[in-house]
Amino acid sequence: MLFARPVADAVRPVVEWIDHPPAASLTAIDRGKPVGMSLKTLKPDDATRLGAYTEERLRRLRTPGGAQAG
Repeated sequence: MLFARPVADAVRPVVEWIDHPPAASLTAIDRGKPVGMSLKTLKPDDATRLGAYTEERLRRLRTPGGAQAG
């Protein structure tokens, strides 16, 4: 059995964050409730590393021939 929310319900919080970004630089919410920042998966250093990796991947996609570069 699969449990999922309708797309409109799942996207609504994302749209709200875009319209009204949270004040904290790193925020975690699960179904409308704050998630404690002590969770191992929410380490700021990991978020920084993921951000840098994502930016590099996007930079490569914007560079002619970059998508094939890895």
